[in-house]
Amino acid sequence: MPKDASLDLFLGLYVQVWCLQLLKERARGALLTPCVLALAAAVAFAGAALVRRRHKHEARKAVAAAGLYYLARRGSSSNHVLLQALLAVAVLEARGGDALRAYGRQLLGALYGTTALAKLNDGWVDARGSCVALIAAAGFHEIGLPPPPRAVFAAQPYVGIVAEVALAVAFVLRSTGRLVSRRWTIALAVAGGAFHVLLAAPRPPLSVYPFSALMAPLFALGLSDGSDLDGAKASLGLALGSVALAEAHKLLVGAAAARVEYPPYVSWDLGLSWCALAFVLVARDAVAAPPRRPARVHRTSLAAMLLLLASALPYVGLRTHPSFIMFSNLRIEGGRSNHWFLSTNVLRRIDLGGGAMADTVIVYKASPAIRDLEVDLGRYVDPRVAAAVDAANASRRFLISPPLGAWPLPDWPAPAGRAADTFVVPFVELRRRVSAAAAAGLDAAVTYERAGARRTFSIKRDGSLAAGSDPLLREPLPVPWRWVYRFRPFDAEGVVHCRH
Repeated sequence: MPKDASLDLFLGLYVQVWCLQLLKERARGALLTPCVLALAAAVAFAGAALVRRRHKHEARKAVAAAGLYYLARRGSSSNHVLLQALLAVAVLEARGGDALRAYGRQLLGALYGTTALAKLNDGWVDARGSCVALIAAAGFHEIGLPPPPRAVFAAQPYVGIVAEVALAVAFVLRSTGRLVSRRWTIALAVAGGAFHVLLAAPRPPLSVYPFSALMAPLFALGLSDGSDLDGAKASLGLALGSVALAEAHKLLVGAAAARVEYPPYVSWDLGLSWCALAFVLVARDAVAAPPRRPARVHRTSLAAMLLLLASALPYVGLRTHPSFIMFSNLRIEGGRSNHWFLSTNVLRRIDLGGGAMADTVIVYKASPAIRDLEVDLGRYVDPRVAAAVDAANASRRFLISPPLGAWPLPDWPAPAGRAADTFVVPFVELRRRVSAAAAAGLDAAVTYERAGARRTFSIKRDGSLAAGSDPLLREPLPVPWRWVYRFRPFDAEGVVHCRH
């Protein structure tokens, strides 16, 4: 089997990203779960392969296969988990180092292209709710920089779009063997590293460091065509350096108990430190490695095609969560679109979901299992970070849609105050949630409005439906729609807030 030493750094970073999942399972007390044990065994095998400099190709495959098994059994409904699964597919389908690097670049090009497309909307450039305004204000505060002038803040959304389009084009061209000069490599290393470290920098719950961490091994594929690093030593140095920097960071910014992470990895200091050092290592390796002209790979990877397919699902009315429209302020639900080019009429013509995304309900009051379909993590933001966000005239709302049975939310603020007063969601998603809660024996009461009529659904103690309850809400979605439909709540009117 091929043994490509230039992929050692990728393997080291890839293994350590999976270790983040193991940290999460440790926090959940689930280390003895079979899929977790399989992943831990593959990680240990990969570590031994790096040290012994043997069977590294097999180790990459083993980690990817075990990782896919783990994600299928324990993966969350997060967008970075979807990307992590696609990277595992790319590792499994690549026959050698040149193919894997090309597939990594194709993934990066497709990812940045589709996320840039989603940001071409009115909500993204509206500072009152824009994700870029929120994350930038929190990020600048965390790294100790003064807030930029208002004109700079106003320009940030447009700069973000241009940057993502440029990254998409650059990585697509690199996947074909172009733009591989040292000048382009340095530019991409600096731009990508700064961008993803800034995304990881805000204090939880605003940090998206698991996503930034996953981008480090992808950038190792995207930037390097050769390496003079010892993968085992580099990985060990990264791990030890990250732990030391994380401890120093804790002393600098305060105890971890003062922050709320959801899900509770409880490792933001470590995650942020690791991201910063990992991107420095990736940049150093890409710039200092001996020049090498990559082999042309003419095949488009299955992983990239699946990413493009997943990215198209929101626009054809089939799924908005998880997908790659996250944190884009895009609103295409409810029969209305704020996209600059994909208008309401265009989306209506290409709808494949039978109008499911347009048939929405307003939820006014609900039991906890239903109410937590939308949660505002902005209510848990550190007061100092909140002040910095307010000073930038940005919205603190940071909305997620945890699945039923997800990690319990923190006990504060009070449950009645942690969710939005009302939220809007497609009816099929409310049906999914209510039927699942009812099947699990949970309280599934909800008061909602559909097509102008206000109704209440509840189940009596004897199992019968209360008067006026729609029996359809109790019925699970039929096959195959239960596997296809998955929608998040959305802002039907006014400001479109930052949403996962």
